[in-house]
Amino acid sequence: MGTAHQLVKRLSKKMEKQIAKNIMLNLEKLNERLNETASAIKNISDDKEKKIYRRAIGDLMSRSFTEIILPLIQEFPYLDPDKDSS
Repeated sequence: MGTAHQLVKRLSKKMEKQIAKNIMLNLEKLNERLNETASAIKNISDDKEKKIYRRAIGDLMSRSFTEIILPLIQEFPYLDPDKDSS
């Protein structure tokens, strides 16, 4: 059994461009929501609890980037949001 990164890389080779684009758009929306959640977490008064939630949000964002977004960008470079579109 491979890692999620290997799975996405293997699937992306067969993936249609529109499917990859839809995945990226949905992940962008998810990351916006996770950022909003991270902002709300700042209001938790208990520092230990706040740290647990912040770490969980960070892990979600990190894993979605390294295991899904990066492999998709490698397969479909035009989907890179940081790429200059000019």
